[in-house]
Amino acid sequence: MNIIHYSPKSKGIRFFRSATSYLKRQFSDQTDMIIDHWDDKDFLSTLETRQSNLDLVFIFAHGWEDAILKSRRGEFKRSIELRHAKYFNSKFVLANSCYTAKVWGPELIANGTLAYIGFDDSIEPIFRFDHFEGRNLNEALSIIFKHVYNKVLIDCIEIFVKDCRTAQEFTEFLDLKFRLEIKEISKLNMVELRKVFAIPVKEENFPRLIKAIKLAFISKLDFLNERIVLLGEENYIPWFFLKNMDEASLNKTLKKIDGITEKTNNYYKYFVKLLIYAQLNDHKNYLINYGLFNSELEKRNAESDTIHLPFEISDNLEQTRIELSS
Repeated sequence: MNIIHYSPKSKGIRFFRSATSYLKRQFSDQTDMIIDHWDDKDFLSTLETRQSNLDLVFIFAHGWEDAILKSRRGEFKRSIELRHAKYFNSKFVLANSCYTAKVWGPELIANGTLAYIGFDDSIEPIFRFDHFEGRNLNEALSIIFKHVYNKVLIDCIEIFVKDCRTAQEFTEFLDLKFRLEIKEISKLNMVELRKVFAIPVKEENFPRLIKAIKLAFISKLDFLNERIVLLGEENYIPWFFLKNMDEASLNKTLKKIDGITEKTNNYYKYFVKLLIYAQLNDHKNYLINYGLFNSELEKRNAESDTIHLPFEISDNLEQTRIELSS
């Protein structure tokens, strides 16, 4: 499984590139896992060559209802369009992009994307503040908020991927982690706040700034929660780190994966269950799900919808255990 990341050089979202660095640090123990692109042609080329692979795609870019946008000579151009939807087949997609949940996200789901998370409106207002009359304090709020937004987003991505959580849990963690981060920032003293966020804050303005963080940031979070959308399979679970889970966690994950209800996603349900039963060394249930998995693959192959598996799946449980651990 690869994490395919796209964040173009574009006005207004340059701070997302810091999220890219943070993402790489969080997965520094899996350096070959992340494929990072800022050029849309390279990004599309990677997607095309990995079409129908069970990957994760994270997009940090401007968006519109029917496309991901890039900035060229001060104008926005469509770069990832509806015609590219087939490239996202069998993937999980997070689009940190305005409006894309209206048309682009649904088109991805219609073309075989397992789950999509994005926004059905503009989220640009959350990064702008007019809480104070003075410009400097509003800019300080914006700097702090962008830092929190990036940190929380990447922290939640790490939990989602490494702890094999569901897509629905990912959206819930965004809200929870954001509130916890606001609480921690509110505990900082003036010296700590200056140091952490590299902002100049006068002593007389510090209490007002902390109060604004508590009030304005929660308001921004509520605004964000109203616009985030999860399409497709709510119980989608990343599979790669199943090999690191203990028996109790694997059994909990089994219950979650059973929640997959979309018939078109049954192949993925049985694929993940196969890996879990292999990890549990449960030969009986492994063979049962191997039969179910093969049946789903045959249906897809009959429809010329081939899935590219990360390794060969056979009735040999021990071989699957070896492949999963490598």
